[in-house]
Amino acid sequence: MLQSLKKKKVLFICIPFFSSILFCGCTTKSQKVVGNLDVTSPAFNSLECQRSINDIEFHSDVKKAKIIAVPTAVIMSGGLLIIPTIVASAGLNALDEIDAFNINSRCGGELIEKKTIQKNISKDLILE
Repeated sequence: MLQSLKKKKVLFICIPFFSSILFCGCTTKSQKVVGNLDVTSPAFNSLECQRSINDIEFHSDVKKAKIIAVPTAVIMSGGLLIIPTIVASAGLNALDEIDAFNINSRCGGELIEKKTIQKNISKDLILE
């Protein structure tokens, strides 16, 4: 029994640690969109665009928090929170995808069809 507790303790420490190392370098969809925008475009310099760009830090912070919180919550609950964490994570990913679309449209980026956004959200849900 003591050995089982040691294994759980190691898993509790290692999984969030290694997942944070593996995934912290990933950028959010909003950050990718901002990186691809034409900074010389008049739409890029508009107040509406700049406000949208300033809001992308939220998605970055959420992504970093999810990397640690999701595995920890699932392990601590003994697997009971796996469905709620997947649903919550998918909702936050969908919010990032929608904000990326809004940034793209407000800042003069390429137009993206809503079906493409829906496909990306569905793909993220499956990959979660």
